[in-house]
Amino acid sequence: MVKMLHEYKALTKFIKQNPCFCINQNKLFCNVCDVERRYSPGEGTRDLERHLRSLSHKSSTERKTIQTRLQLERHFDSNKDSFHSEILELFVKMNIPIYKLQDENLKTFISKYTGKKLLDESMYRKAFLEKVFTKKQNEVRDLLKNENIYLMFDETTDASGRYILNILSGICSPSQRERSYLIKTVELDKTNALNVNTEILEVLNWIYNSDVSKFSNVKLLVSDGAPYAVKAAKLLKELMPKVLHVVCLCHNLHNLCESIRSDSPNLNLFVAFMKKVLIKNYSNRNRFAEITNLSIPKFPIITRWGTWIDFSVWIFNNLESIKKFIHESDFEQQNQDNMLEIIESDTFEREITLVKEHSFLTNAITTLENGNLSTIDQISKLKYVLEKINNQKKYSDRLGNILLKNPDLNYFMNFNEMKITEQEKCFSYVPLTSVDVERSFSKFKHIFSDQRRSMKIENLEMYLTLNFNEN
Repeated sequence: MVKMLHEYKALTKFIKQNPCFCINQNKLFCNVCDVERRYSPGEGTRDLERHLRSLSHKSSTERKTIQTRLQLERHFDSNKDSFHSEILELFVKMNIPIYKLQDENLKTFISKYTGKKLLDESMYRKAFLEKVFTKKQNEVRDLLKNENIYLMFDETTDASGRYILNILSGICSPSQRERSYLIKTVELDKTNALNVNTEILEVLNWIYNSDVSKFSNVKLLVSDGAPYAVKAAKLLKELMPKVLHVVCLCHNLHNLCESIRSDSPNLNLFVAFMKKVLIKNYSNRNRFAEITNLSIPKFPIITRWGTWIDFSVWIFNNLESIKKFIHESDFEQQNQDNMLEIIESDTFEREITLVKEHSFLTNAITTLENGNLSTIDQISKLKYVLEKINNQKKYSDRLGNILLKNPDLNYFMNFNEMKITEQEKCFSYVPLTSVDVERSFSKFKHIFSDQRRSMKIENLEMYLTLNFNEN
């Protein structure tokens, strides 16, 4: 099987260091010279390095630099006219691709009603995007630098297979829950504690202008329970001994949901059959609607908190209608026989009853996702789950073991019982979940769509940060 160009690590690393090269439709281009270049894995990047040293490339670079400077001088004076900055900012906030500014109908409309002339799309990228981004990030830094703050971080893999780390921050408020701001989106060569720790320290140096004495303003770290995240937090606590680290409560409860799923193999298999029969076959879906008069909910995604239990509860609530559909449908005989065998077994009945009894877990997760809860409200919801699950020793012990691995959760478990000092008031409204990071990843995936695969990580960071922080 022929490897795609972006799969060569040496090439992708070279492009990251020399952004004048790019890969488009599995072809390598030099954007400065507007020519296609060939890449031979056996020779590595030597040919590309020779091209960078060539006179033709150097002259093309100089020519483009002069052209860009002249265009900027002709079209851009931020002190006199903020129109172009504001329209770019508006497009980014609404997640409208910047190339839409090239549309002739839009240009005519803007010119007719404002008397302003829109610039070329590339001008907005080169002259305005970074300026707007820097201005907005400086405003966030000014907001955070003199306050007690928390940091929230997590990593995901994007559609291109890159490891993406998002770092968020917000104010630890004694009176109300403050929103989180996306500070940095960065591509990691490898997801490990050292790389994550390095990026977080860069964020702190940026916020506090490399004044290490102010790092003590960081009061809380929030992450998921991944080993690299826990280890990265330990490394940070060596530098900031008083900082607390909490693993997201939603992740903790979702881990218990996964334990219940693993203890329900027949139900899990039945859910898989339901997806197989209904998710891609529209005739079966129409038949299902005719027979049962039910609308099909969203199918579960294992990585989305509690969705498997929610779907299983829907099956429990509509079991007779689902049985009727299986009996009266004419889909593949083997699937039909397997589903009937599972659904009529005693084991299935015990498993689905067990899941129904634990549906309060997903309700708790949904409540914790609310961004306005105080610290005491979040802990109260966790204690409610502990009380509800107390009569089932098996799952009570599992949840207890999960929470034991949550580094500084005990501090907050006793938060409403202890006498709060002046210094501890900053913990009255802090997030004990990493919901905001997950939302930033959702926005990331929405922005980095199939039509935007050529976006560089630098532009993607600016676009995502402006979009997330302004909405």
